[in-house]
Amino acid sequence: MPRNEPGAIRLTGPSVFGVRPGSPLRHRLTAWGCDGLRFEAEALPRGIRLDPRTGILDGRLRAPGRHTFRVAAFSGGARAERDFTVLCGSRLALTPPMGWSS
Repeated sequence: MPRNEPGAIRLTGPSVFGVRPGSPLRHRLTAWGCDGLRFEAEALPRGIRLDPRTGILDGRLRAPGRHTFRVAAFSGGARAERDFTVLCGSRLALTPPMGWSS
C-alpha cells in the first residue's frame, strides 16, 4: 500500500453497505491521516443523516433501491472524497457467507 504524504487524508472501509427497507441503518465512515477529522455528505437519501464529528450514518430507508451519494473527510486544508452506496432491498447478503453452512 502506498504511503500518504504528511497531512494527507484517506477514506477507508467499505464503499457499499446493505440494509433492508425500514430497518435501522447505522454505519461508521472511517478515515485516517490527520487529527480532528470532520465528515460531510452531499445528497444524502431521505431518512439518513450524518454526524459530522463521528462519521456515523444513521436512520432508515423506506424505498428499496441503490442510493449513491458523495462522502468526504477533511481537516484543515486536506480533504478526501469518494462515492458511497447503500443498497436497500430484500437480499440476505451482499457477499456469500464464508464457512460451514448446512
